[in-house]
Amino acid sequence: MISPLQGGDRRFESDQAHPFFSRGRKPKAHHLPVPPLFMAGRKPGEGEEKACTPMEEGRRCASEGRHEEAIAFFDRAIREDPGSADAWLAKCNELKALDRHAEALECYTAALRIDPKSCQAWIAKGNTLVKVGRQDEAFECFGMAKRVKK
Repeated sequence: MISPLQGGDRRFESDQAHPFFSRGRKPKAHHLPVPPLFMAGRKPGEGEEKACTPMEEGRRCASEGRHEEAIAFFDRAIREDPGSADAWLAKCNELKALDRHAEALECYTAALRIDPKSCQAWIAKGNTLVKVGRQDEAFECFGMAKRVKK
């Protein structure tokens, strides 16, 4: 039987034309059909989209100013790895960009539970506390950042 994908005069039996029809036998390489037409002329891996992690997608959205979408991706990253301080911090940054400071403070607290030695998180939390008028707490955060940096 001639394969409709190959054309020409190559012939092979229908039960060996495709592994699905091989009845448990592994077909020999010369019995496998030529790559389908939609793959013709492409190298392996060419034209395939690279799978991105939720963190990568979130960062891409954030860089394009799509903060709500970025938050959704960071939430997904947090669900997949609740112990990722980076995911929590990335979400905090997006919440701050949307002036959702109360939610950002909750995220900073979560990130600092995971990584209490993160100078970046202490400083960012302090800056957010300053924005909402809680200077005393902000100075405590800046003091913690100074201590963990040593």
